[in-house]
Amino acid sequence: MRVRTYDLDGNTTYEDTTQLYFNDTTTDEVFTNVYPYSERSVRDTNNTNDDLFTTSNLMTLVGDYVEGYTTNVEFSIPFSSSEHSSNRFLTNVPDDE
Repeated sequence: MRVRTYDLDGNTTYEDTTQLYFNDTTTDEVFTNVYPYSERSVRDTNNTNDDLFTTSNLMTLVGDYVEGYTTNVEFSIPFSSSEHSSNRFLTNVPDDE
C-alpha cells in the first residue's frame, strides 16, 4: 500500500509504502481457486519465510474467496504542525494538533 500527500501546488509532501499480509490459509485458498492466481505456479513465499512479514501487518479478513473479502485498515501519517495547513485533505485541522 502506498500513501502520498500533496501540498496545494501538487508537490509530494509525504510518501510511504508498506505491505499488507493475509493469513496463509486464506492466501492458499485464493491461489488454488481464484483466477488469475490459480494459473500461477505453486506459491513459494509464505508468511513464515517472508523477511518483511510482521504480525502488525496481518489483515483480519471477513468473507470467503467466492463472495469476496472485506477488512479495515488503520494507519497513521506522521505530520508536524507546520505540515497541516499545506495538505489538501487536512486543511480543516487546527495548527495546534
